[in-house]
Amino acid sequence: TTISGVLSYLSSMQSRVYVVHMPQNLSLLFFSGAKNQGMMTSGYVWIASDFMISTLSSSPLETSVFNSLQGVIGFRAYVPESPELKAFVSEWNNRSSLEESASEMLIYGSYAYDATRMLAYAINSYMQEGFNITFKDSTFPSLAAGSSSDLAQFKVFEGGPLLSSFILRTHFNGTSGPIQLNSNSDLMRSAFQILNIVGNEFKVVGYWTNETQLSVNPPSDASFAKSRDSALPISWPGDLKEPPRGWVLPKNGRPLKLAVPKKIGFEQFLSYTISNATNETNITGYCIDVFKEALRHVPYTVPYTFELYGNESGPIYDDMITDLAHKVRTNSHI
Repeated sequence: TTISGVLSYLSSMQSRVYVVHMPQNLSLLFFSGAKNQGMMTSGYVWIASDFMISTLSSSPLETSVFNSLQGVIGFRAYVPESPELKAFVSEWNNRSSLEESASEMLIYGSYAYDATRMLAYAINSYMQEGFNITFKDSTFPSLAAGSSSDLAQFKVFEGGPLLSSFILRTHFNGTSGPIQLNSNSDLMRSAFQILNIVGNEFKVVGYWTNETQLSVNPPSDASFAKSRDSALPISWPGDLKEPPRGWVLPKNGRPLKLAVPKKIGFEQFLSYTISNATNETNITGYCIDVFKEALRHVPYTVPYTFELYGNESGPIYDDMITDLAHKVRTNSHI
């Protein structure tokens, strides 16, 4: 399956909201193809994952690349400035400058460093309480006679559950902010930045935390809790300021079918005539006028067809409801 084929399939669907999670080199090809197919215009919503927006925003991008990403929104872990972070980034840059394959640090490097520190603190507390570090053989089964899986070669730490309790009690100020886990082993007070690609920059338009949810101010700001607001200043694809609807009628979708009962009387409300020359059916009446007038006020096109139901003596409405419930098709398409 090619990128062009995937995009063509997406464009034929009803949804216009897409979440993208892929490595940087592939994502740039993907969005370039989306722009070429006219899918970076008004009506579309593109949401980039944390990993994708973090790698893109940490790399220098050319103007032509930014042109393919206009209106994309994404989420990135929010790490406030702190002395711990500055010292860590400085040390990282110093060491990277001495290596041939120097790389810029992503937020995941800070998380990995803090996770290692947390484990070290927990082990230190564990041993200070008088517990020993002991291991036992694993219980992974062998793959075949005379051989075993790589996992079977590892020893298993016997104090795992107890060490976990020490980890949950560990808390300190790390490079990525306050480090402490809740009872579900999730990082407490974690926050995300909401970014919007506008022009040649990744514009921060808001913040999110589980505790206080959405805000235009950072969580470290004293006014964060007072500024919760769902109306973020986002520039959507096509330079729209209002949120897109997020869906359209699919190109391969089925039309709306309306049953027209074959009945005698009350022709002002509903009537039909069949042309002897062309065999075409013309539906008229007050009900049809109301339906068509309502469609005029819908901000999108609704394809529809009329289907005659019943025989010349009139329809049986109980049968009509039963057929509708069982999705029975009629043959009188108009």
